[in-house]
Amino acid sequence: MTLHIVSCNPQPGSGFDTACQLAQKTDALLLVGNGVYSLLPNHTSHAQLLAINCPIYALMDDLNARGVPEAATGSQMIHYVDYQEWVNLAALHPQNVSWFD
Repeated sequence: MTLHIVSCNPQPGSGFDTACQLAQKTDALLLVGNGVYSLLPNHTSHAQLLAINCPIYALMDDLNARGVPEAATGSQMIHYVDYQEWVNLAALHPQNVSWFD
């Protein structure tokens, strides 16, 4: 059980791609920083994100800071969290991996 913390721009060949490829059903993916841009339905990485077979979380403060409204993400699969919930996710997953460029 790994928590993949993705803070990089979702673009081909990035840590985002690698995290999406490595994520397993028992893992979780947390989008922070520029990683939240993948939630936009018109983003090139959006379909790749939704194809992941594990829970997907996004940090609300980073969505707000980048002007990405929750309603614009186009999916009910996304769980929105605050910093306390991030800590809880980290505690639930024995391994944490950060992906950044």
